[in-house]
Amino acid sequence: MWNAYTPGPDSVVIVSSAYALDRFVQGRIVKSPVWYHDDDFPRTEFDHTTLFFYKPLRYSFEREFRMLLSSGEDESINYSDFGRHVPVSLKRIIHRVITHPRASGEFKAKVDGCLTRYLRSVSREDSNLLP
Repeated sequence: MWNAYTPGPDSVVIVSSAYALDRFVQGRIVKSPVWYHDDDFPRTEFDHTTLFFYKPLRYSFEREFRMLLSSGEDESINYSDFGRHVPVSLKRIIHRVITHPRASGEFKAKVDGCLTRYLRSVSREDSNLLP
């Protein structure tokens, strides 16, 4: 799993749940589990957001949940947009923080420092999955 998502060992996995994300992320955000399908499935039949919520069956191991913030009527989006601020309580949505099995001690200490400062209720775990 690690090799599929990160180029190096100084990385983390943040674990939440669809329930927590659905319940505690508010606003005009469309939330849905990703639907996995055969390659010939027509993803554009429904509406303009369906492209974001469907993926080929070969990615079903991800069990992904996505959230989409559509622009408002008075908003525009351009190539320099890198994201929008969505207020959320991290204590309510982050359940676990897991470091790569080969993460450096220095990196683990940085993660521990962030958790101590921002999220005292969560302790860092070392992954048992080999890359």
